Amino acid sequence: MKGSKLICFIVASTLCFELIKGLSCWTCINARSNAECQATGHLQQCRFTQRACQTHIRTDPKGIRITKECKQVQACTNNFLQNPRPAWYPSQCNGNVQGSVCRCCCDFDNCNFESVACPGSRTTTTLAPTTTTTIQPLTQLVDVLNAGPEEPKTCDKITLRNGFIACTDENKHDSLCMFQCDVTRGYELLPFNVTQTTCNATVWTTTPPCCQRPCPPYANADILVVLDSSSSIGRFNWDKVKQFVIDMFENLIVGENSLRVSVFRFNEEVDSDSQILFKDYPDDKDGLIRAIRSIPYNGNGTKTGKALAYANDVMLTTESGNRPNSQDMIFIITDGRSQDGVRDEAVALHERGAQMVVIGIQPRIDAELDENQLIEIAGDPDNVLIVEGGFDGLGELLGEGLGTRLCPQPCEDF
Repeated sequence: MKGSKLICFIVASTLCFELIKGLSCWTCINARSNAECQATGHLQQCRFTQRACQTHIRTDPKGIRITKECKQVQACTNNFLQNPRPAWYPSQCNGNVQGSVCRCCCDFDNCNFESVACPGSRTTTTLAPTTTTTIQPLTQLVDVLNAGPEEPKTCDKITLRNGFIACTDENKHDSLCMFQCDVTRGYELLPFNVTQTTCNATVWTTTPPCCQRPCPPYANADILVVLDSSSSIGRFNWDKVKQFVIDMFENLIVGENSLRVSVFRFNEEVDSDSQILFKDYPDDKDGLIRAIRSIPYNGNGTKTGKALAYANDVMLTTESGNRPNSQDMIFIITDGRSQDGVRDEAVALHERGAQMVVIGIQPRIDAELDENQLIEIAGDPDNVLIVEGGFDGLGELLGEGLGTRLCPQPCEDF
């Protein structure tokens, strides 16, 4: 009898000791990786009411924060059940996304040390449901969290030519960037209502704007005019052609930060002696006009293909004053069909980004322009302008939208 009481006393004492001893869990606070948690944490003796080890993973703008601790079974179970429930998107525990909160539980000594994905219980009783919905987000995080902090997310760097950018954190996630153009030189935002954007992970919430000046009178372009001076033009009409070219630039400012103009004539050959390079009159509109008026007229033949090759090889070069940050535009004025091929030469100009407009003059009723060839040069039927009224009809183009063609789009995205 006494022996039985002694056995009961020993068993009861052992159970009481186990209740007092409780569980041992690995503990760390706001570690940036599981390796950091293992290095900075410690094994903690839980209180006898805390029969679960909880791992808590929260994602913030700087990465992830891991907290491991002792927890009461019911509290840990309730937290675990929150993983798949709506909170952020699509659920509270939703992978490596800012605002995500994931928790898991285990119930044997130091069970939360090795990984952030809690291992199953060594007993037959689980502490919380282990459905695919609740566990899957955590298993997606294991490799990332155990490997250490994630590389910070960044958006593409922004530049704003002729303006200023102020950002709260450069091009990093959540950085707010504000834009302002150099109003002292007449620049304004395009689109005008886009004054700021925010880096959302790796994408800006709004496409950054650019700075422009109103056109006319400003045109950030290098315009090359190619003049057909074949025998069919005639000396009298030649003066009309040159006056038309001068009138094209009447309402535009010629200057270093605006328009530059280059002109040359061709027939069977290119006349390099009378050519006007971009660098010749960069800030002198009056000098440019005088030079255009003095271009002579003579010659036979119409080798437009040769003229296009000359434009590509000589006129549109930095040595001739062509600017890399300005739109290249080529205006070709002709009254006839080219006597050589134009396709390859036109393609080469298009590939370098030049915009080409062909002005075809119908000289007389019994003559016909080869519009297909003009389209081949321009690359687009909309860039072929036919003057039905002969050389006297050139002036009508100035009032029919030619001015807008002299104003290239300042922003590639708009």
